[in-house]
Amino acid sequence: MISRNKELEKKLIDLLEEAAKKASNKECAMIVNAVIALYKATGEKEYADKAKEMLDKYAINAAELAKDNGISKYLWGNAFYNIGDYNNDSKYIDKAVELAACFDKQQRNKIGCFSSNSESEEIVLSDFYYTQPFYMNYDTRNGGKEHYNDIIAQYNAVSSTQYIRPYDFDRNNSEKMIDKLVSDKKLYEDFVYYAASLIDTMELMAQPLYEIYRKLQEYYKTTVKLLLLSKAQENVQDKAVYAMLSYVILKGCRMKALLTEKYENVAVELLEKIFHFINTQDQQFEAEYLEAAAFGYSEWIRNREYQDYGINKGGVLWS
Repeated sequence: MISRNKELEKKLIDLLEEAAKKASNKECAMIVNAVIALYKATGEKEYADKAKEMLDKYAINAAELAKDNGISKYLWGNAFYNIGDYNNDSKYIDKAVELAACFDKQQRNKIGCFSSNSESEEIVLSDFYYTQPFYMNYDTRNGGKEHYNDIIAQYNAVSSTQYIRPYDFDRNNSEKMIDKLVSDKKLYEDFVYYAASLIDTMELMAQPLYEIYRKLQEYYKTTVKLLLLSKAQENVQDKAVYAMLSYVILKGCRMKALLTEKYENVAVELLEKIFHFINTQDQQFEAEYLEAAAFGYSEWIRNREYQDYGINKGGVLWS
């Protein structure tokens, strides 16, 4: 079983810092968020300081980000919020709010979802990972919860397509989808990041809005079932997808969206393979792989700490 390993943590951060030097803006945002995740899991101040240093170095000014019509820029939003909270510095919170203002004019596809292509009717599942967690975080903190219906409407749009039908899930109706996931590795990866968007969005919403939370949970559980039922992960060669899937499952266990007893071992087996590879290979790793490994490891640590979810946390369902 995986236990906390400070040597591994420091190696991950060193590798992430090195990867950031030649990473794209999108990957830099992911890297900073991964280091923040390590800080949240461990409470190590030096990790938060490193995340702030990297954010200051690589994050484009929020005003400049606003000029970009793409949607991966929104990955910086929660990084701004987290560093602002850590340093009690309102300038980072202001940057998050400034970036969130772009949602009002962000183009959408013909189905109504945020998109880089307004002419498309296709839903790119991984796009939800870029936008919805930050959209929810902003709306919960600074948006007056006025956009919750828009958020759930975009997720509902997915269920009305050929991709996922959460309330009609069974093995027979899912056979065609499972065949696609086994044969199409890119689609499988998109599903993993879509599932990550759902569990991240759930964590950042206001708990009293139970109806919306429950619907997001239905979508999340259905997606995880598809990913595991398909057994496609056995054919996926990209280890970053393995690592991100472990994150998706462990976070669901921590938040009680999944039964720990049923799902945890699957994620742990994936992580053990990932960390064995990192510890035994002397090579350069892709940024996406390192980010996903850091996310997965962080959720493993947090999952151990919060299994009592409420005894020492004021009764809240998640933290």
